[in-house]
Amino acid sequence: MTVTVHIIPKQQDDKLIRSVRSPFSVWDFDNSITLNMSTGPKLFNPYHYFGTPYMWARGFPVSRLQNHTNEHDELCLCHKMRSAAVQQGLVQKHLDVDVIFRLLHADKKNEEKFNEIAPPIVLQAGTYSPFNSRNTLFHRTAFFTLFLPITVTFEFPGDLYRKVDAMLEFLDGWECEHDEIAGCVVSLAEEFRERNFWGSADVEAIIQWISDLKKIGYQFPQRVDRDPYDISKNGTIRGQNCRRVSLKFGAFSKNSMTEKLLRKLNALGDIADWCAEANYTDLLQKKPSPSQLATLHTNNNVLRNLSDSVLIVTSNYPWNYTIGLIQRMYQPYFGLTIFCGTWFPDKYNDEHFPSIIRPFNYINLTEEEMQVGYYAYYCLAKVKEMKLGRVKGYFVMADDTTFNFWNGVNPELVMHPSGDTFHHSGVWWNRPSGFTAAVKTLELFEQTYKDDPSVQAIWRQYKKGLRKKNERRNASHVLIDRDGWSVADLYYIPSSGLDYFAGLMEIFFEAGLFHEIAFTKYLHSVPYESARFDYLNGTGGRGAWHERYNADLMMMHPIKLSFFGNLTERRRLCDSVLKTFSDKLLTTTTSDSNENSTE
Repeated sequence: MTVTVHIIPKQQDDKLIRSVRSPFSVWDFDNSITLNMSTGPKLFNPYHYFGTPYMWARGFPVSRLQNHTNEHDELCLCHKMRSAAVQQGLVQKHLDVDVIFRLLHADKKNEEKFNEIAPPIVLQAGTYSPFNSRNTLFHRTAFFTLFLPITVTFEFPGDLYRKVDAMLEFLDGWECEHDEIAGCVVSLAEEFRERNFWGSADVEAIIQWISDLKKIGYQFPQRVDRDPYDISKNGTIRGQNCRRVSLKFGAFSKNSMTEKLLRKLNALGDIADWCAEANYTDLLQKKPSPSQLATLHTNNNVLRNLSDSVLIVTSNYPWNYTIGLIQRMYQPYFGLTIFCGTWFPDKYNDEHFPSIIRPFNYINLTEEEMQVGYYAYYCLAKVKEMKLGRVKGYFVMADDTTFNFWNGVNPELVMHPSGDTFHHSGVWWNRPSGFTAAVKTLELFEQTYKDDPSVQAIWRQYKKGLRKKNERRNASHVLIDRDGWSVADLYYIPSSGLDYFAGLMEIFFEAGLFHEIAFTKYLHSVPYESARFDYLNGTGGRGAWHERYNADLMMMHPIKLSFFGNLTERRRLCDSVLKTFSDKLLTTTTSDSNENSTE
């Protein structure tokens, strides 16, 4: 039996106060985050996962609280996983905590809430976690589990404190000898009686319960082996089902704004120290206090939209050196920052660069999946599978892109700086990831998946998008036409367009279509806005970043941050890019920063 735990934010009267994306999974199979069963913990605290590590649910063994951790680095993301038979939604401001927690935290004015970006998580067989039947969905295959014992007290849960450790130890070693689930249920009830977890009346009630279910024709589920939702040790797999991820979330409270402002100031302070190593000391000459920065940022529409958005940073090659610097430049301003690419923690070297800030959120792609950036669009398709909660939109940037995020975007519209403007065929079309892959894409839509409802829904939406943009060519022609390419080192996808984007990119990835060709095909089918940018191409172009960079650009590419271990080059970065970041984020007026943003 597996249990899915969700956040569904509610008021105390249980009226839904905010729409939450896909609160329950109704499909036989779905995308899911789960624990890495080979290394993850057997005991799981859902409140910790959703941002409140000091809080625990009623029934969690108090004896194990002091040293317990959920091991957030031990998660895996599965493309296809059997949906949980029991799914619980946590209720904001109506928490199922035990009497000890209530005595220790009796402040009725406590406004702390679970993190609303945190996605659902599936607990596989072999993992233990308490849950309340309130706001819980039981699939028909789990109907038999709705039995409630009659010899235990629900007024004062003394047995939870006295017996829970022994019960967990017993369950972890128990194996059913029956072939059918019904027999296992009765056998387990008898074992509970022998160990004084339940009384004899509970065993008799279970026997009658099973008998009644059989009489009305209830079909008990079949016993099956544990599903193999583990991460493959083969790091060369392309399109693996389950992959390593790490996610950690903080709670929302009345102190959250102050803590976020301190993170911004500390990040800029760390950057100033890093620049000082290169004898550059002009950063943070007039560092504001947290209260002054709060006044500056609170009414800033651009920054408010960013705090409800996700930033995904991609790397064409295995991560090295620059994660800590990128975190300090961007992470405090976004609701969640995720690094996507090939991650070998034992090989990472941050010498001459700021260290990684923990928590460090990532999605691991194999080198074959990233293929030196050929399929970087696959990152956002994997983020979609996380099923994050309340998110306004998703920014995706390459690690060598400089993103001036204070220049706002319309949060309801796709943003792509250059658009589909490069209409010559380019060198990519003559490679296997060009025309050959485009033909393969068409075959997948029209032949391989012609009977797949989800794929055909994407194909219909693609055709509909072309018609809305007055495209005269049919969709089949558009896909294989050598009509150009689009650089895509920064783009924004609103939440309303995520499912379509991810579904289309999954097909492109399977076909092996090159990143910049894939974006041209995508942009043909959606409305979007462009933005000011500078691509440093041509003779001497990449060396001209220091002279050409300015605050009014949405982005510049490429500026290779890995080069700035060299102190001479670092001083130039501090004097241009990082000085601009500091000035714009610490002195920009709200009127300056609001004019480019749409609510």
